[in-house]
Amino acid sequence: MIENTQYRLRIADELLRDKLDAKGAVLVRGPKWCGKTTTTE
Repeated sequence: MIENTQYRLRIADELLRDKLDAKGAVLVRGPKWCGKTTTTE
């Protein structure tokens, strides 16, 4: 995996953080290569 030195914030970041705080786990769905793994890390 290529390590990116500068992460670009996504619209989903804040929503994901709120959902994780409320439930503790989330399911992230989307097409291949759209940033799911990077966002959830």
